[in-house]
Order: sequence, then C-alpha cells, then structure tokens
Amino acid sequence: MGPAPDGRPDWRDSAPYRALAGIDRAGLAWEWLRRDPAYAAISARLRRVGVGTAPHLEMEADARAFGLCFRRGRRPAGA
Repeated sequence: MGPAPDGRPDWRDSAPYRALAGIDRAGLAWEWLRRDPAYAAISARLRRVGVGTAPHLEMEADARAFGLCFRRGRRPAGA
C-alpha cells in the first residue's frame, strides 16, 4: 500500500509500525509524547534556557503537565 490519494500516508499500511512491534510501554509513551506539538514546544524552550534558572523552573511545571519530572542534583554531561 502506498500513500492515500490526498498524499497522506495510508494508516492501513503496517510497514511504518513494524519498528513498534517489540516496544515496551515506556517506549510507546515516549513515541506518543515526542510527537505532541505542545510537548515539542515546551521541550525546545527547556533546551534553550539554563538548568536551574527561573525560566527553567517555571517551565518544569509545564513539563509536569505531561507527566514528566526532573531529578535534582543531576550532574551535567561531562562533569
């Protein structure tokens, strides 16, 4: 099966879903979450601000709305 007449992928085509066949619940949740436009916007903003800054702490509350939490005292990569 190929694309639908309107150019969108055909949801009945199983090929794009094969990679998800062995995925666990956490993996499926991540695949769902990372495609959410609201989450993507918050995630992008979090990456642009410094960890521990007032804007970052404020945005953590937004991220918690998606069920995410941030560990305190974690060392930055390379530290």
